[in-house]
Amino acid sequence: MGSIAPWLLALALGNTIRAEQEDVDVAAVRQKYAQSCSGGATSEACKQMRWQLEYALYEGMVASMRAGQPPPPSAIRAGLAAEVPELRALALKLQPEEAVKSGAAVAALDSPYATVRQEAVEVLRSRGDEKQRGMLDRQPSTKWPEFPIADTPPDPARLKVKVYPGATYRYLYSSPEQAYFSTADAPDKVVAFYAQGGKKAYSASELQQAMKARAMGAMDQSKMMKIIQEAQAKGQDPTQAIMAWQKSLAGLGADPTRAFEGRQGIVSPRYIPADDLFSRVVVVFRDDLVGATAVVVPLPPPGADSATAMPTGDEVMQTVARQQYMAQPIIDSPPPEQ
Repeated sequence: MGSIAPWLLALALGNTIRAEQEDVDVAAVRQKYAQSCSGGATSEACKQMRWQLEYALYEGMVASMRAGQPPPPSAIRAGLAAEVPELRALALKLQPEEAVKSGAAVAALDSPYATVRQEAVEVLRSRGDEKQRGMLDRQPSTKWPEFPIADTPPDPARLKVKVYPGATYRYLYSSPEQAYFSTADAPDKVVAFYAQGGKKAYSASELQQAMKARAMGAMDQSKMMKIIQEAQAKGQDPTQAIMAWQKSLAGLGADPTRAFEGRQGIVSPRYIPADDLFSRVVVVFRDDLVGATAVVVPLPPPGADSATAMPTGDEVMQTVARQQYMAQPIIDSPPPEQ
C-alpha cells in the first residue's frame, strides 16, 4: 500500500481533502504512511491512514471522470485491492476484465460490504468462467443495500456453536437465516470436531426421526402437569410457566434438512445438533459449487432466542401444532414400479 503515493500524485488531487468531516492533509498523510506503515503494517493508525489515502484516490478518480478524463490504469489496479468499499466497487466497474483476470473479482466476493460483493457478482456473472458463475448459485436471495455498510458475522450468543478452527465466514453465502463458513479441511474432520462430547452426526432421515421422537417426549402430559405444579408451589403463574416452557421447545419446529437435501453441489450433508432441543444444528458437507467444506448453521429469526420475549397464546398454539406435526410418523415413499 505504500506505493499508493504515485497514484495520488498522478491524479493531481492537491494537498487537502475532506474526509470523515475533518480536513486531511493528503501529502502529510501520504508521507507518514510511507514512513510508518511499510511492509503491510496493520495497526489502527495505519488502517486509518490507508482509508484516508484510498478515499482520496476514490475522490480523485471521480473528479477525473467528471472532467472527462479516464482514471489512470494504475489507480484502478490499486482500487481493485482497496479496503474502502466505494473505491473497490468503482474499480470493479471500470475494469471488469482485469478484475476477473487478476482474481480480484473472486476475492471481492468475500468483502464484508454488500455493495462490493454486488459489483463482483455482476462482473463474474457476465465475464467469469463456468466455475466462477457456479459459485454465485450458492448465494441466498437477498436485497442488496444501496449504501456501503459492513456486514458482521453473527455473535456467539446468536450462533450458539463454536466456529470450526480456521474456518472463514463467507458473507456472500450467509444471510439472516444462516451463517455459512468454509474450510479446506475434509468433511469427516469437521464432523469429528462437532461430534465431540458424545454428539451424533445424523443423516437427514435420522435427524427427522430424532426430532420427532424429541417432540413426542416434549408433548408428554405428565411433563406439563409437573411444570404447573412446580409453578403453583413457587407461587408463580402456571400459564407463564407453560408459555416459557413452550418457547424453550421452539427449536423442535424447524427441520433444517429441507434447505440442503437434493441441492446442486451439496455432497453428503451431515447434521450435528448443538443441544437436545435442536435449537441449533450444524450442517457439514462438501460444497462443490464453492470448492470447499461448508459449515452452515441455520438461524432462527432475530429475537427468537430472547429469554424476555414471551410468546403470545397464538404463538404457543402454533408451536404445539408444529410439534404435533413433527410427532407424526414418517411414511416412506413406495418404491417405484418395475
